Amino acid sequence: MADWYDTEIAELRALTDKSHMQPYTQRDMYAFRENSLQLEQFLDGDWSSMDDEIRKRMPNAHRDGMTYHVVPLISRYVHEIATLYTGPVRRTFTPNEDTRRTSVRLSAEEVAKLREVYRASSVDECMHQIQRRTCALNQQTVAVFPDGPRRVRVYSVSPHDVQFAAGNPLTTDNVQTHAVVKLRVPQKSSDGEVWWAHAVLTPTEAYYQTGATKTPIYGDSITHDYGAVPLFTVRAPGAQPPSGHYFSELPEDMLTTQIGVNMAVSDLAWGLQFSWPETFIEPGADGGLTQALVDKMASGPQVRAALPGQGSQVKVVNKQAPVDAYLRTIESEIRHFAIMRDMSPDAFAKQATAKTAVSRAFDKLDRAQARKAWERVMRRAENDLIRLAAWVLNGAGVVSLPYEVLRVSVEWQDWEMPADPLHEAQARALDYAAGVDSPIRYVMRRDGVSMTQAIETVRRNLAETAQAASLGVDPSGNINRAASAPEVAE
Repeated sequence: MADWYDTEIAELRALTDKSHMQPYTQRDMYAFRENSLQLEQFLDGDWSSMDDEIRKRMPNAHRDGMTYHVVPLISRYVHEIATLYTGPVRRTFTPNEDTRRTSVRLSAEEVAKLREVYRASSVDECMHQIQRRTCALNQQTVAVFPDGPRRVRVYSVSPHDVQFAAGNPLTTDNVQTHAVVKLRVPQKSSDGEVWWAHAVLTPTEAYYQTGATKTPIYGDSITHDYGAVPLFTVRAPGAQPPSGHYFSELPEDMLTTQIGVNMAVSDLAWGLQFSWPETFIEPGADGGLTQALVDKMASGPQVRAALPGQGSQVKVVNKQAPVDAYLRTIESEIRHFAIMRDMSPDAFAKQATAKTAVSRAFDKLDRAQARKAWERVMRRAENDLIRLAAWVLNGAGVVSLPYEVLRVSVEWQDWEMPADPLHEAQARALDYAAGVDSPIRYVMRRDGVSMTQAIETVRRNLAETAQAASLGVDPSGNINRAASAPEVAE
């Protein structure tokens, strides 16, 4: 008879053989794409899928006419996080570090052409949308298509609109190593109706496919010389896909919380419609009260009717909807969602009580950490974009750019959480005195401008301050009554 140790080892081996060491695993891509589509719809303000959610979860109420009510939780969360491109963005185009020791340099004309292309192509707006969708879906696949003279189209696609066949299974997370990638793209649009086609990209070919027709994407031929699949991927901080997969896991906690809050609000609104007093009539012994008479009775507040029949009784029952319980549940869902994502619940619902200085400090720290993580993600995306955009521009004959070595340095406007202005000003003054910061650097971060523009702003402010002082105003903004009034020439 085997002892307990041998039995335990045998059970562990049996479990291992049955599950973890299977030579084949499969992700439910149908459910994955459905969840991805629903997340994107909620982000864009399309709530039509909530009708199906009510039909599945409350079929009787749906049959009786229950409609959905929503709380835009996802869009609010994204609004709080995706802030890098809501202010000015400053870019510096240079070759990368490996070529700075060589003679490879960008000319003033090349830099001017790049800036013109970025402005004409609305790159800031496109990158803002990429960050927003990445916040909500954890991943975006981005292509750069030609869009006329000195313009490119930055086209981002969510996971439900991407199909692929991996090239090297060990590098499936890198879209540029795939054997083939298909992106869903609009082919024709007319008054709310869209016909779709596929953009097919491989390491050697790129074309739009409509049925059996292949239309080149870059130039006049379906072949290209990029040397890899001309796409790049943007993933949220920490959203690394499992081994062997290209798509990161979706933030299903966000999806389920959004659906749960919507269902609770819809159920509450539906229940409030029936929380009016209801009248129950019991006929007397003579049976003078008939169902026909009851059906013809007017009902509602302030409506009273005299009924025939001896001994009839009327009872009024007031059904109250559990409003407080629903509201507590909704607030708890939102509060826990915010806390688990290192955000203050005040971002979703302003509280009646004031926040303490300590809570503001921790909130500011959480925001700063989240922003730094997103800066790393979007800085990598910016460098992927500049190389691909320069390659597209080269093919269009706009300008010859060394796209293989191009890089871009990006600085975003520094948004600061509201704090005590006096303490903030004192802390900045100490940093200026210690040499760890300067007024010029502060203006660069605050306004998202270049150093030249920041120097001009500081110089102009100092000149205006000196001019105000000559008029009898001290730097604190108080009138200096002891100062003599300036002489005014007639």
